[in-house]
Amino acid sequence: MRIIAHNNMGKPQVIEATRLVIEDDLGNPVCVAMQFGPPGQPGGIIIENADAENWNDILRQLGINKTVIVTDINQKPLDQIVFG
Repeated sequence: MRIIAHNNMGKPQVIEATRLVIEDDLGNPVCVAMQFGPPGQPGGIIIENADAENWNDILRQLGINKTVIVTDINQKPLDQIVFG
């Protein structure tokens, strides 16, 4: 699996990986991807995110020792934004 990462619209960084963990700014894992199959051979990629019912089990299976509590926040759009 190849990861192409951009930071501040700079030159992309290309990383070869078999496991990817994406964390939010607080260090909470929000998405994981894992490649399976023989090296150099076409295989598959499993992608899970924090909405998965068994998210904490998935993290433990990947060796990530964190418990993540996911809550939905019902947000309403603001009528206006005032800076001042």
